[in-house]
Amino acid sequence: MNNHITKRVSTIVQLPEQHQGFRNVSLMQELGNIDPFIVLTEFWMPKAFFPPHPHAGFSVTTYMFTDSEGAFINRDSRGDRSRIEAGAIHLTQAGKGILHEEIPEIEGQMCHGLQMWLNHSPEDRFAEPKAMHVDSGSVPVVQSNEQTSVRVLLGTFQGVDAAIKPLPQVDLFDVHLKPNGVFTHRVPAGNIAFVMMISGKARLGDIQLEHATCVKFSDDGDSVEISTEDESASFLLGTGKPLNQPNLFGGPFVMSNNEQMHQTKLLYGRGEMGQLEPSPVFNQHH
Repeated sequence: MNNHITKRVSTIVQLPEQHQGFRNVSLMQELGNIDPFIVLTEFWMPKAFFPPHPHAGFSVTTYMFTDSEGAFINRDSRGDRSRIEAGAIHLTQAGKGILHEEIPEIEGQMCHGLQMWLNHSPEDRFAEPKAMHVDSGSVPVVQSNEQTSVRVLLGTFQGVDAAIKPLPQVDLFDVHLKPNGVFTHRVPAGNIAFVMMISGKARLGDIQLEHATCVKFSDDGDSVEISTEDESASFLLGTGKPLNQPNLFGGPFVMSNNEQMHQTKLLYGRGEMGQLEPSPVFNQHH
């Protein structure tokens, strides 16, 4: 028999509202080490906050939730320009270094989305930078039963592969459960798993989950099961195999050691990450 053991909840936190519509989740601080994920930020952005800025050593994923009124425009120093509309996902593989800018397409339209930093292994710190983009209509959707709909953002769900394949292999699903629904997903023992509630209410056994609840699961067990009662729910599920490598944080750069960090700062200082002029909207603000 193939009996599955449900993973236990190891940490659960209720995230506070943040200033200017940002709920920043430093997973290593809030939930403990959840390698290879570094940071999640759920945001509500009605205007441009961040002019062009660099990243290196990891990948930046931006996902616009399906309820978002507005869209983002993502531009980078390698020449990419992508429109991230509601339901679309965009991944910037920063690698050895890139500049990018993400701003609302229309000032005043509220953009509801998620930004996630996904770590790179030491051998992939200096991978070639590139942008990967999937429009909303091209994101695979699995209707596993009448109550459960899963948007496969990264990884594989029930044999259906996401359109984007990041360097570290992870799963990231946007799950929508109708009332009296049950979502189940196999997670290999030893892999991390977390859930971030987006809307509605759901249950993990005897634990009730609501908006802004974040849960980290224990390493034991090999499946996650979440259910709803008389209310629907939406949540993100992330899983992945830990890299188990040291990380050195230097603002927008994440490296494995001081030598890599020094080299990265030299590359940025010499302009080798490219150039990207700010959008005109920043001149209007200042």
